[in-house]
Amino acid sequence: MKQERYKKPNGFSYTIGRIISFFYTTLLLNHHYVKNELKNIEGPAVVLGNHASSCDQFIACRSCRKRITYVISEAMYYTLPAKWFFSSLHLINKQQFFTSLADIRNMKDVISNKGILLLYPAGVVPSCGKSTKLLSATGKLLKMLEADTYIIREHGMNLSNPKWQDGIRKGKPETEVFRLFTVEELKKLSPEEVFEKASDALYFNDYEWQETRMVEFKGGNRIAGLENVLHSCPVCSSHFSISNTDNTLKCSSCGFSAKADNYGFLHSDSEGFAFRHPPVWESAIHKSIREKIAGNSDFTYSSKALITRLDKKLRRFTELGKGSVKITYYEISIVLDSGESCYRESTDHFPIIPMIPGKYFDLQDGSTVFRCYPEEKKDVAYVTDIISCIAELKKLGHLSIT
Repeated sequence: MKQERYKKPNGFSYTIGRIISFFYTTLLLNHHYVKNELKNIEGPAVVLGNHASSCDQFIACRSCRKRITYVISEAMYYTLPAKWFFSSLHLINKQQFFTSLADIRNMKDVISNKGILLLYPAGVVPSCGKSTKLLSATGKLLKMLEADTYIIREHGMNLSNPKWQDGIRKGKPETEVFRLFTVEELKKLSPEEVFEKASDALYFNDYEWQETRMVEFKGGNRIAGLENVLHSCPVCSSHFSISNTDNTLKCSSCGFSAKADNYGFLHSDSEGFAFRHPPVWESAIHKSIREKIAGNSDFTYSSKALITRLDKKLRRFTELGKGSVKITYYEISIVLDSGESCYRESTDHFPIIPMIPGKYFDLQDGSTVFRCYPEEKKDVAYVTDIISCIAELKKLGHLSIT
């Protein structure tokens, strides 16, 4: 019997979305599918996307003839334009990085009614073209949903629509859509096995893919904004020393420079240059941060920022005032310049945080979302890097802090 909680996305609104998705992905992105096993399925099914860019939803919409129910974060849901349109799609909105029993019930309702449920289990778009790790509870969630599971794996989308740059760069991104598990196969696997197989299936690195494709992604300064992610010099380790002009990243401290080619790769005359792929440079920054934190019980970082908070009734972020975001090994806190402490959470709760490089990062306190706009643009990625490195060190369990 059909359950009242489940509402199928409105057919008229979804058709509009499908038409927009078609023209957006084909004309602007020049995107194509190399495989699509989802196109004609009847459901029920769970679909996992690798969240390669902010255009993922358009690609997913095109991949299946049947209407898909999207699961999105509250911060996105309550700031979407055209409220009437998105409300008619009956999206499932939830706290980012936290799935409640009510969320699971809503998801299972979709499956019980032979619907198609779309999830992005990494939670965020990666900052530098390489997939982020899935949330650890992914395996358990898929086991509970008990449905055939499909993968949407994009390649080149982080080069077409990088997180660190506004706008679209036309190239030739591609997508594989395939079934990962039947429901019978899913039942035989442990949550840990499901997690590992899903992680492997969703892995992508656009620069490794580009080595075999060599597709040009056209558009002005091709790496404008990348300096907000690759913010520290890989040669002299100077902090926030990287600037960007004419497709060239340059260190103001030691003079090191690296120029981007038409394919997104970096080149330098520096001896021993090993950062052709930007994710390798980003990994070097993370390694440096982990070394600063490890064993340092007094580690502290503070970022001056404009603090805003999500108002769900107004459907926008409202300004609270200027303040400081302070990070220690143990906790993250926000204190306004007025002296009011409006946020304090353990770093145990954050594997990663949502952000747009050079603009803002988000912090959550239950269903309350704070959006912080640092005075120093590079602080956005740096704060995110610190939080990710702390989570990684805690997971490894080898950090000795007394």
